[in-house]
Amino acid sequence: RVDAQFDMPYLAANAIRDDTDTPYFEPYTILKKQGVKIAVIGLTNPNVPSWLSPTLWSGMHFQDIVSSLEHWVAYVKEKENPHIIIAAMHSGLGDEDKNDLENPSRYVAKHVKGIDLVLASHDHRVAVEKYMNGDKEVLLLEGGSRASNLSKADISFDIKDGAINNLVMEGHTIKIAGVAPDKEYMDYFRD
Repeated sequence: RVDAQFDMPYLAANAIRDDTDTPYFEPYTILKKQGVKIAVIGLTNPNVPSWLSPTLWSGMHFQDIVSSLEHWVAYVKEKENPHIIIAAMHSGLGDEDKNDLENPSRYVAKHVKGIDLVLASHDHRVAVEKYMNGDKEVLLLEGGSRASNLSKADISFDIKDGAINNLVMEGHTIKIAGVAPDKEYMDYFRD
């Protein structure tokens, strides 16, 4: 029902249909901005069955984030050939050297090859961090909770012969204090 209300893709590569063993929602989307092709792979927290009633996730099961992401990064690279790959994950920060089921964001940033930016959201913490993943730097952002902050990534690069060169990502946390809520949004959800 929520998916049908969105005018955007609802991404969850690791929420898998029980009947077909394929993603229940779209696994990724492609954004094109000024000639740059950006793949966004979305993942939900695989620990959902521990928190929510089965009636809310009937007909699906959840794969762990790391193995699902490894599959989808390879798939997207082969099929879409994007310039940049973003992992947008409902997962907490965790530890950079431990693949924790619920909180693998730091682990993903350091160990899953092919990703340029990790957007985390689960443990309500604020983070702007960089990790060396092989020979490249991966930016990790988490904006905290209750819309008190907004994570922002500034990305600069050159394109030569269709390839990205000199990719630099800088992350920022923007405080939302003092920003008035959108009246139309608040009225719609007031009840």
